[in-house]
Amino acid sequence: MNLDSNAATTAYRWLWRYEEEGATGLWDRSLVPRRVRNRTAGRIERQFERLRRQGLIAWEIARRVGVALSTDGGNPRRLGPGRLSTLGPKPWVVRHERERPGELIHVNGQTLECFRRPGKPVTGDHKRHDRGAGWKLVHVCVHDDTRLARAEILADERVATAAGFLEPATAWMADHAVAVERLMTRNGSVCCSHGPREACRAIGLRHLRTRPCRPQTNGQAGRYIQTMLRQGAYAGPYGPSVGRRMM
Repeated sequence: MNLDSNAATTAYRWLWRYEEEGATGLWDRSLVPRRVRNRTAGRIERQFERLRRQGLIAWEIARRVGVALSTDGGNPRRLGPGRLSTLGPKPWVVRHERERPGELIHVNGQTLECFRRPGKPVTGDHKRHDRGAGWKLVHVCVHDDTRLARAEILADERVATAAGFLEPATAWMADHAVAVERLMTRNGSVCCSHGPREACRAIGLRHLRTRPCRPQTNGQAGRYIQTMLRQGAYAGPYGPSVGRRMM
């Protein structure tokens, strides 16, 4: 059967639907078959849904009902509560935002791969990978109240490098009439070491850290890094990575 005969068959099918059902017969229809030979019984599906709404996961439901795990996998998605997050109300979002300028700045870092020629993020070619060019790390600080931000590409994320970034960053904030009082970093080994704490004490800052497994607390810096990568670091082609410093 060639393409013309397929098109003719489809046209006749639409014509038949229009004559039988009117304009509603031309609406899109589901591809799910009307009858499934080995479909799970309705009684078992209702047990699936009841146990799922109690917060049980797939293997627990399969063990209680007495069916295979593969049988239980598709039923929650079809019945509605496929994700446990949809079963209850969303948690209340506590906004971590200061009201007075200078109360808090957020500090974070992001690794950037060095290159001598454009690679996959720009060309889309997986084979063009510039090995051996090394890595750099961009340190950022974002003012919590006004979102005033500063970024600097440094050699690494070592303790001395991270501590050396704080003094020029706070001085730059002071030049823009922001007297920094507190500093928030992620709860990592570099940020918890003596170097950043001594640097904060020397500058007169109070060092705060995010709660474990709660990176949203430092979300201002993370959001700025995403924007910087999308609209700066990977926004267009660069020759060598040195030209990216001028972005």
